[in-house]
Amino acid sequence: DLMIKRGGKSIGIAGVMGSGIAAHLANAVGTPVIGLYACTNPDRARPYLSADYVVSHYPEAIQAKYGRGVDEVTWGTRVRDEGTMERITVAEVTAMLDRFMARADKRTK
Repeated sequence: DLMIKRGGKSIGIAGVMGSGIAAHLANAVGTPVIGLYACTNPDRARPYLSADYVVSHYPEAIQAKYGRGVDEVTWGTRVRDEGTMERITVAEVTAMLDRFMARADKRTK
């Protein structure tokens, strides 16, 4: 988990493999969060105030592990295999951070 502060704005970046507590704590105090999901379903676990800032490879991870789509596995199914979060690229996280910062800049002008 990581907290970035740029231009007086803060955003948390939380890779959710375990409980995701850092993401939920940041959300609770009004800090936007970029959620990174491959191990768990973001529809189940993402911070509700940051739904627009999600990078998800959960469907691909489910397909690779179980040979099924997300809608074909039990709600709450996780993929805990080593390397699952590595599906998420630095470029995807950077693009989401840029998207957040562009929106934040528009709101402050």
